[in-house]
Amino acid sequence: MIHGSKCLCNFYNNIGPVAHLVEHIICNDGVAGSSPVGSTTVDFLVSLTPTAYGGGRHAPHKSDFRSDSYDAVKKLIDPKTIIKFLKKVYGSKLDSSKFDFSESIPVENRIANQFSFLHKKEENNSPAN
Repeated sequence: MIHGSKCLCNFYNNIGPVAHLVEHIICNDGVAGSSPVGSTTVDFLVSLTPTAYGGGRHAPHKSDFRSDSYDAVKKLIDPKTIIKFLKKVYGSKLDSSKFDFSESIPVENRIANQFSFLHKKEENNSPAN
């Protein structure tokens, strides 16, 4: 069973002030080469990632960062702002982002790469391309 965290976007009818706050926090997060652990931006993405139960594990765990989570981010902030920050942390590693990862990859790395993968997919499918 998977539970998402869509309540933030559904709760606010006018999320303008929330979007400005999120953008301010993300734009002022971290420095080049900083660790993603404890990063407000990465924590933000992790918070929008559903929690899964079961699947051979005894404890709840973060599922994949899927397109519905990406769409929730888009309602709050331009995804390019997040990509800009993630590139500071992960550098060129994001250029070859993929969606599927082994369970041995730290959750922050997996979610950042999945966000990047979905962002590239969205950009490639936009009418301008």
